[in-house]
This record gives sequence, structure tokens and C-alpha cells, in this order.
Amino acid sequence: MSVEPFCFERRAIQCLNDYAWGYHHRAYLLHCADTCTLTLHERREQCGYRNVNKFIKREGDWLGCLRPIPVVYLQTIGCDLEVLKAAVVIDQEEYDRALQFTLHPREFIVRLMSAMYTPHALPQGCTLEQAQVEIRAFQEKHPNLSCCLSWPGLRALFFEKGKLVKETLYRPEFIETREGLSFGENGQGLGQTRL
Repeated sequence: MSVEPFCFERRAIQCLNDYAWGYHHRAYLLHCADTCTLTLHERREQCGYRNVNKFIKREGDWLGCLRPIPVVYLQTIGCDLEVLKAAVVIDQEEYDRALQFTLHPREFIVRLMSAMYTPHALPQGCTLEQAQVEIRAFQEKHPNLSCCLSWPGLRALFFEKGKLVKETLYRPEFIETREGLSFGENGQGLGQTRL
């Protein structure tokens, strides 16, 4: 049985909706997992897990790039690190293109307390500059609340009363750590209440 080679599908990023964070490196990881001839139990054993349910959960997190991926797992599914690095480079190019689009925020996130957030609507067609004015006006009325404008997978702007705006960019990266490989943050869970 021969393994199908992975082909990178170059996508035209014409608008912000065309962009998906980490599209290529996640597609390559899924391709490797799908074409792996080992059974679930063989993969579990190779990775050193005894508990099947724990391995299934971890494997889902690894393929979704939600936690660092152990090198032994990448070897088990036949992932070529050079191809994975090339996929990340393509993802970075798409990220850079997506970052050039004009951002029109619909809402901002208000942090009520630790791990508790609420969305606050902005006027229709609001520009980034208008949104910043709205947030600063909101903070004048509510000085103890911090706010955030978020575009998951792209960037986030954090507002604290009396401080400069802090920007976080979610550019896909290829990061080798002691735990394995990771691809950076994507900002997906930002502003979600966890109880």
C-alpha cells in the first residue's frame, strides 16, 4: 500500500473570511494521521500511553494544535519535519496577507473578573479608530474594567485604563520545546467565560 504524497493547496486570500489560522500545517498533520497504517492501540503504545481514552483526547489536541506535539507522535504518524516547517512558512505568508485587510470590529470584550467576560456591541460599520474611541469612553464610565478587541487567529488589542494599548499578534510559528513542537497561540479562546 503506497502513501499519497501531501500537496499544499495554495489558497487565494481575497478577504479576511478566506483566512484560517494554521490551515496548512494542520492539514498536513491530519494527512499524516489519516495515512498512518498503525492502529489506535499501536500508536498509543508507541507514544507510551496506557490509558486509551487519555491518548484519544491527547491525539485530538495534538492534531488540533492545542498543545505541544511530542516528537515521538510525529515520528509515529510519519510526519516529515521539513514538510511541516514548509507548511508553517506558507501559513505565515497567508497570515501576513490577512493582516493587511482593514479590520471592522463588531464588538469588544469586557473582562468583568478573572475568567468572566462579556461582549459589548459596537456601532455597525465601526472602524478600528472609532472602536478605540468607544472603548476609551466605556472605560471612563467603568474605570476598573479592562477591554479587548479580538480577531481570533489574527490579532488582539488589550485596553487598560490609563495605559497604552497592548497588541498581540497570532502569527503561526514553528517552536521546538522540551515537550515537543508547538505552533504558537491562535487566540481562539480569548474572552470566553470558563466556569
